[in-house]
Amino acid sequence: LRHPAENLTWYDGVEAANALSKLKGLKPCYEISKDASGRPSGAKVTSESGSVYDCEGYRHATEAELRYAALAGSDVAYLSSLEQHLPRAISSGGGRTYAVGTTKPNPWGFYNLIGNVWKWTHDLWGDLPAGSAFSDPEGTATGSERVLFGLSAKDGGDSSLSDVCSTAADPGKCGRSIGVRLARSLVK
Repeated sequence: LRHPAENLTWYDGVEAANALSKLKGLKPCYEISKDASGRPSGAKVTSESGSVYDCEGYRHATEAELRYAALAGSDVAYLSSLEQHLPRAISSGGGRTYAVGTTKPNPWGFYNLIGNVWKWTHDLWGDLPAGSAFSDPEGTATGSERVLFGLSAKDGGDSSLSDVCSTAADPGKCGRSIGVRLARSLVK
């Protein structure tokens, strides 16, 4: 099993993050609410500040974190090298995912941050407040859809870096091209 986990809802990622946190002896980042049928219907961040950056345990990465990590802290210089392996990152033949670690890592050693599967983020979909200067935004404060980052192997081979984007989906949605990339803040 070297392929990414896929067919996951945002709530599956929340439950995985909480389970990993408990396994490592950390306070879970999310408190999950459930509907009458027992299915997840919401999640609240458990940190005192309400920010995922202040959580002790594992959590969904924010879109800003995934973008920053995907570009490895650089800009145009790295974009051109990333462009060279984008066709492989999004087209593995037959629209299937490929084994993790079979493409070249970025300069920070991360594999598959763009391509293979879309990644759920912590962020809600919506416009950030105008005039805000965010260095690490958590997305908008209201909304019902969550942000998906990157591309998937099922998107086809015609994409370029201009197509590397974010999109939105209902957090209860799952699909063959949706996975997670968990993160953990270094909390003092």
